Amino acid sequence: SAVLLTDAHTVFAGHAGSHTFLGSSVQTGAGQGLAAVAGLAAAPGALARHLGSVAATAWDPSPLAVDGAWETYEALGGYVKVHATCAHLHGVNDAVADLVAGGVRGADVEAVLVPAFAGAAGFDTVADGELAARFSVPTTVAVALLDGRLDETTMTDERVRAADVCELAARVTVVHDPALDTAYPSGRPARVTAHLRDGSLHEAGADRPRGDADRALSRDALRDKAYRLLTARFGDAGSAVLEAVHGLGAGMPVAELGRAIRHAGGEAA
Repeated sequence: SAVLLTDAHTVFAGHAGSHTFLGSSVQTGAGQGLAAVAGLAAAPGALARHLGSVAATAWDPSPLAVDGAWETYEALGGYVKVHATCAHLHGVNDAVADLVAGGVRGADVEAVLVPAFAGAAGFDTVADGELAARFSVPTTVAVALLDGRLDETTMTDERVRAADVCELAARVTVVHDPALDTAYPSGRPARVTAHLRDGSLHEAGADRPRGDADRALSRDALRDKAYRLLTARFGDAGSAVLEAVHGLGAGMPVAELGRAIRHAGGEAA
């Protein structure tokens, strides 16, 4: 019941302070977990009282009414992002990826229409930087169409602020389609129509994003992504970090992972 309530606007508007939120949450959760193992406990109903009065806008306590053990664990139903964006945008990003795979190129696009569920439709502002771009439908659509990919190599301040990206992003119209709201939160529905300069229309849609629990990436794909990101940031030392992470499952002391991370940080610096 020791929940960290952070400011969503700081995250969605792309302010760097949001980077501290995840670390603070992990630190709080780890500390509370150790306390629980040691036998410390809150009063019965503490979590429901906290969420119902402080954190929730439409509180339903029934999922917490557990008799004995949990039947499912939400942590096991998590997702790994295929795109370097907010999860709300992943339906849009999947649809654009399908357009790109079908041959649509940003240089040929006159305008783009994106109907989306309410949660995604609110991210309709053209971004002015890399972090804000991760919460921008127009900017991510423009980057993906122009560069053919949406990852750590294209989501940079320089690319997001480039003239061709800004010009195309300004021609992306995002609208709320109430008919798509019922498919959220089980999915992130969106429809994307690209109007090409030759007068043709190309359409794509997405509902349940790639990488979600029932569309999970393979173990090899997960390892490849981790290797790509770690080595891009830390060089060869990144592969040692990855091996140390896997070593935890084989009984390796967590201190070895700490040493690998410190070494990688020193090498990168």
